[in-house]
Amino acid sequence: MPLSEKKTLLVTTTGEPYQPVRLKWVVPSKAYCLQRLKQLECVGLDAETNLLTFWNIAEAHQLKLGVSHGLPGAPPSPLDGRLVILGTFRFPEVKSMVLEVRSIARATAIARLLRPLLGASAKLTRARVVNRWFAASEVADGLSALDTWLDRNVTVIHWEDAANEMDAFINQGKTQHERQARWAQWHEARRKVDVPLVEDFPCHPEDENEQMGDLANTLNFRFVRASRHWAGEKVTLTEVIEEIVAEGLSPSGLTRR
Repeated sequence: MPLSEKKTLLVTTTGEPYQPVRLKWVVPSKAYCLQRLKQLECVGLDAETNLLTFWNIAEAHQLKLGVSHGLPGAPPSPLDGRLVILGTFRFPEVKSMVLEVRSIARATAIARLLRPLLGASAKLTRARVVNRWFAASEVADGLSALDTWLDRNVTVIHWEDAANEMDAFINQGKTQHERQARWAQWHEARRKVDVPLVEDFPCHPEDENEQMGDLANTLNFRFVRASRHWAGEKVTLTEVIEEIVAEGLSPSGLTRR
């Protein structure tokens, strides 16, 4: 029996594995966001933190949270009428809005809800995720302490840097055949390079659809990888993606082996 099966998985109040996510939008202004967010009854000012908070009330039930996902250590946690914080908004800069949540399911669901509300003037530009799951024993100092993982040893990803590095490597080939061979070498080497523990990466709002499919897939691939590591497998994100693509599944369809 893998060691991970002996641990109790830390889950949110709504039953998803605890895996912190931070989403960042470029917005026209804080006033612009507030004017639109106030249309939601489930968004209000938290008196303790003085932050805008996304609450679990009837309006938020369309997010379809509150299931255990069949994961070990995650007992069914249906919403039972309690007032649950699902996410918190901040405005750290003049033209930026940040949403922090404690699960990938919440991040995707709330982003989908916000897309038509915020409109085309608000663009989701970056996402940050902790690429691991946690045991219930790790919450001794409280969930707020675990939330700080989002700011520990963050690796900031710029896709153009990796693209430029790849192009430079491939273009060392003098012939088309050599360049093709170097392309294969590059991708084979990258299969074994895994994602960092705390990863901040760009989103592509120009390619996003109404269902936030790009964001959903990007986060769900990391969810699957985290589930495999929890099960004791040392698999990289690239290997997870290749398996999912080869089996013709969506990222949400391959959470356990």
